[in-house]
Amino acid sequence: MKILVTGANRGLGLEIVKEALRRGHEVAAGVRTPDEGAKALDELLPSAQGQLILLELDVNEEISIMTAKEQIGRTWDGLDVLINNAGILLARDQRIEELDFMAMDRTMRTNLYGPMKMAKYFLPLMYGSARPAIINV
Repeated sequence: MKILVTGANRGLGLEIVKEALRRGHEVAAGVRTPDEGAKALDELLPSAQGQLILLELDVNEEISIMTAKEQIGRTWDGLDVLINNAGILLARDQRIEELDFMAMDRTMRTNLYGPMKMAKYFLPLMYGSARPAIINV
């Protein structure tokens, strides 16, 4: 299977990438800023033997999503699984009376609209898959 994981540089996203590679799948690991957080993914590259692609991918920026889609389209003949794992939770420690709605807006843009944007652009690559799936974490 060909799998794309967003937010793949740490936590659950990184573990999903590791397990998918262990099972023999091809994985595109999307990270917002490759220079700042992809060290763990870089360490996987030598043992992945061509199974792992690192993608610069910010789910808040449509141009970033479109660029990643073009890269996947040039590299693979399609996509089987999209795992929308990228997410944030800003202002988690604020009381409702002190809530910063700019932070809440950013959280909603990432966690709600990010997966919708990903589906919008990557769904056409999934049409040819025998078992397509979109998983939202």
